[in-house]
Amino acid sequence: MVSRGNDVLVHLMGGLGNQLFQYTAGLQVASETGGRLYINPSAPEGVSLADVLAPETISFASTRVRRSFGQTTWSDPAPVRVALRLQRELATRTGRLTIMRERAGMEFHHTGPSSGKSLLIGWFMHPSWYANTMGPVGAQLLERLREHPAYLLASTGNATVISFRRGDFVRWGWDLSAGYYENALDRLGNTGAPCFVVGDDSLFLDFARDWLVGRGIAAQRVPSFDGSPGITDLAMLAGAGSVIMSNSSFCWWGVMAGDSEARPDRRVFVPAPWNRKRKHEGGLTSAPKPVAWIPVPSTFGRGPE
Repeated sequence: MVSRGNDVLVHLMGGLGNQLFQYTAGLQVASETGGRLYINPSAPEGVSLADVLAPETISFASTRVRRSFGQTTWSDPAPVRVALRLQRELATRTGRLTIMRERAGMEFHHTGPSSGKSLLIGWFMHPSWYANTMGPVGAQLLERLREHPAYLLASTGNATVISFRRGDFVRWGWDLSAGYYENALDRLGNTGAPCFVVGDDSLFLDFARDWLVGRGIAAQRVPSFDGSPGITDLAMLAGAGSVIMSNSSFCWWGVMAGDSEARPDRRVFVPAPWNRKRKHEGGLTSAPKPVAWIPVPSTFGRGPE
């Protein structure tokens, strides 16, 4: 029997899509160790985990819990930081703490329960981290998004939603080229359904809408609703009858939530490969996609080599 001392602490990083992967990985590890899952929040970039999941399902780590994992806070004085770091190193050497990392360029596939406490730091996008917990998290996410008027707008009209990810993706050359979207639109064909564009760059969405209109598609921006625009986009992705995805984890979870209920006519087009760095295709930066999604050949912006 696994000791209840084998608790799990997930250190959240990045935006909502990243945090959902990290939370889901923590759930899977905690289900195997038999311990409790704690979340060490970071300053959220936009929508946070607590905005889209039921609050009673998330246990945020207290200062006492964080320190039991050797974790510091920004307010800790230097002597406390040194002491906690030494505590963490000692616990790791003696097997009382396992630090699991998965960052860009480094794989750490999940292989089963660890001994002692588990501290997760990284992205955790390899399928081995979420195979058993992705479904329940997607269903929980859908329950929250169903209440949003944007979900009703997308679902009742069987809308097509096209996602664009810009921001730092452009700087790093991860932005998808127009060719990917042209390929996906050709495969989608003329559905007669309303079409909406969503994404993280408002000015670019105006450009994308005009580009689509020029192709004979009556695309439009999503109407403004109360609350976060990010949650509006997430609800649109979940409710859509067809989605042309961007290669963003935020988009991935919006689509995943919508896939939590049986919708045999729903079509999802996903870029293949997911990331321009093909050397990572077999690992954490590859597309963590269900087999029902339709892969579409994609190319990327230049970015730094």
